[in-house]
Amino acid sequence: MTIRLARYALALLALLVVSSACASEDTTDAAPQQTAVMVSADPTQPTTPAPAPPTPTAAPAHTPTSTPAPTSTRPPTPAPTQPPAPALSPSPTHTPPTSTPAASPSPAAAAAVAPPDVIGLVGAGEIPAPAPAGLDGWINSDPLDVEDFAGKAVLLDFWTYTCINCIRTLPYLKEWHDKYSEEGLLIIGVHTPEFLFEREWANVAAATAELGIEYPVAQDNDYTTWLAYKVGAWPTKYIMDGSGFVRYYHRGEGAYAETEKVIRYILEEMGRDLSHIDPNTDPDPERDAGTRSTDPETFLTRELYGGARRNITFGGAYILNESYYDSAGAVAEYSDPGERRNHFMALQGWWLAGDESLDHARTTDEYEDYIALKFFANEVNAVMGVEAGETYEFRVTMDGQPIPNHAAGADITFDENGDSIVQVDSARMYRLVRQAEVGSGELELSPKDERFSLFAFTFGSYPMEEN
Repeated sequence: MTIRLARYALALLALLVVSSACASEDTTDAAPQQTAVMVSADPTQPTTPAPAPPTPTAAPAHTPTSTPAPTSTRPPTPAPTQPPAPALSPSPTHTPPTSTPAASPSPAAAAAVAPPDVIGLVGAGEIPAPAPAGLDGWINSDPLDVEDFAGKAVLLDFWTYTCINCIRTLPYLKEWHDKYSEEGLLIIGVHTPEFLFEREWANVAAATAELGIEYPVAQDNDYTTWLAYKVGAWPTKYIMDGSGFVRYYHRGEGAYAETEKVIRYILEEMGRDLSHIDPNTDPDPERDAGTRSTDPETFLTRELYGGARRNITFGGAYILNESYYDSAGAVAEYSDPGERRNHFMALQGWWLAGDESLDHARTTDEYEDYIALKFFANEVNAVMGVEAGETYEFRVTMDGQPIPNHAAGADITFDENGDSIVQVDSARMYRLVRQAEVGSGELELSPKDERFSLFAFTFGSYPMEEN
């Protein structure tokens, strides 16, 4: 019991630390050089931090002590290359790209454009931009290099396709591409994966098409450009001018009007006439104020990870079953502990604690096994995995009943029995709950298929019309 209470205490302390970091946007993450003047963050918007914990040593497989034995004998998912932790000290001075950039505007022309009052805007010529490197798997474009950046305002968006924070920023990026690409704005989505399956080009290409992204996207699977720019969370945006210098940085969601002001300022500084294009001055979407309670039970549910690597670290402990923490890499039978607490999952039945995912470890005739969780949000999503060309389904209940139509997320369907079902046909984020009001609820995800693979749950609290 002492160990159990200590683990919960660490998890709740981590929740408060993460929440604080999200609220302040963790301004210690360095931009290349002169970090202090580069930080721009909306204090109300969250980010998805890029964890880089060590891979745990797999526990020896336990022999089940009860029957029936699980039918699954698959080994744990191999550990991917870990996202490197961002450097804590400024990197050596970078030199500007070796290509010949467009000439800087004359002092008179630059003076004619009044800089916007935006936190994080940096003057011309102060911070040379690192040349993006290690990018491949280009989508919507032939491979680009620094020579292609000359004379353009370049926006690098560090994202990954299952990140809900990234997905919520995409409408703004697509709008900026539509409005300013012909005026000299080049947006590049630098896709830096969180999970192993996000390294696959086919998955990224399918997600890019599904999300309606038309600007260039490149894979940064080895985190080369991520490290060069000292990125620490998804999403993160950098804007460079046509002379190869960083002018603006923003981490996380939000600050959309301010970011567009910077885009317009740099383009106008380069001599572009934007008088025929109206800026979007709408305020950022606001999350429900009630999700910043001091009571953990009425605090927006944190992101929950199924894999052992993120559970067996400080900041993890997402699962209430004590036996999980002794079963990394092994198939084990779990008994529902019976309690439901916001920010935690509970397991029933046979499961494999894989490195990145929580996998169902047998095929059943009935919905005998499940993952249960209590949430406080108005949106619940699940990042699910499946092998290419395969499909499976699972049942979802909310408060012991099928999810009602008014609260059903976009990926919920209903079978002939009226059960709320999710069909998993690709490795991506699935939308389970989307309701008008933020509130508390209890979900159970019940698979029959041993191919069921859960990577993470994510949550939201924006008004329905905003997402």
